[in-house]
Amino acid sequence: MAGAPVSFGSLVYFVKTVAEAGGRTPHDTNNDGRDCFGFVLGATGAFTTSTKNLNKTAAFTSYVWVAGDLIYINAGTGVTVGLYEIASKTDSDNIVLATDIGGTDPTDVDSSTGPYLTITKANSVLAANNIVFICDDGAHVSETAAVSVSTRVRFWGASARGVRYKNVGEQAEVDFSGSTADDGFRLDTGSTEVVFGHLDVHSAPLMGINCEVTGQPLSPFMFVYCTVRDNTGGGIDGEGHKLLIACQTYGNGGSGVGCNDQSSRARTTAIYCSSHDNGLHGFQSASGSVYVHCISYDNADDGFHFFSSAYSQTMVNCVSNGNADDGVYNGANTNSHVTLLQCAISNNGGWGFDSAGAASALMQEFHYNLFYNNTGGDATNPLPDDDTSITGSDPLFVSVTDGSEDFTPKSNSPLVDAGVFGPRTS
Repeated sequence: MAGAPVSFGSLVYFVKTVAEAGGRTPHDTNNDGRDCFGFVLGATGAFTTSTKNLNKTAAFTSYVWVAGDLIYINAGTGVTVGLYEIASKTDSDNIVLATDIGGTDPTDVDSSTGPYLTITKANSVLAANNIVFICDDGAHVSETAAVSVSTRVRFWGASARGVRYKNVGEQAEVDFSGSTADDGFRLDTGSTEVVFGHLDVHSAPLMGINCEVTGQPLSPFMFVYCTVRDNTGGGIDGEGHKLLIACQTYGNGGSGVGCNDQSSRARTTAIYCSSHDNGLHGFQSASGSVYVHCISYDNADDGFHFFSSAYSQTMVNCVSNGNADDGVYNGANTNSHVTLLQCAISNNGGWGFDSAGAASALMQEFHYNLFYNNTGGDATNPLPDDDTSITGSDPLFVSVTDGSEDFTPKSNSPLVDAGVFGPRTS
């Protein structure tokens, strides 16, 4: 079921440090403070040292003070340039600072102009170990071109006051529908150690996030609490090694999570993720991939698709249901080894487990799985010698109806109290 996106943020807040202070994020000197609100004093602010009052007519009309807010003073006669804590707001013309800003009664005081308006702008000045915070102002970020990402940077959703999101459902929306014939984010050769957190990336003309890093090391790109949806091509795709935690992909024209290469770099590690209603596979990967507590359903091809070069794949507590072709497809490689532990593979249009007619059952390790109502049958080769799996029994999920899927087992489901621990339920 396509979840409703949470719409946040059209201001990009760029900072140059990864450290946090008091649970809130420090600031780059190009920005005014933690509230993502730009004070444009225009070198006409006046500061009274005795009262620590900063005055500029109507400069603070829209500002709502919160303890710990900062302002960056970047110019003025007699000022010491730097960040200063705002102690309080008096009215639309005046704020009180916690400390002096320099000499006696500085004049011509100016401050920064606030956050960048697009990710493209922030990305243009990024250096290693920088973070782009995408902040809420009640709308969303609209980008008109691909954002080509460099090395060791982070893109993270944040609230209007610079407090980075940490909870499920908190996401900053990044809309690439205004872009022409391009990816959303592009991680080119040379990109390593890039992190995306709490973002809803959608509507790119090609891939939502393209991890195309031919020849790069196996250092993974990390995705945390992200949604990647409704992109014309794949959702999160490309050759790079991907680590996904609590992410969802849906409505993409290609695979929800895919790869366009069969090398060892094209591996995926996914934990508590879902991929559904995509135009190709739910999850697609090559050697060494691991899926734990993942759900793939209602995709136009396979639920989980492993390339023929994939020598080792592991699935634990996963569900593959209602996909148009195979629940799990393992490429034609006689050396391929797949481990399935406590997975439910049901109602798929092809085989439950398709080893492409080549992989020996001796190379598969299955324990405590359930196979049900797969059109082709449980497996193309006989299932491995396994007396722990269940075949022919409906998993009795709460709902497999299109648009209202709920993979929680009913109380009388054969999955309940079966195996060492039950499969993922939600």
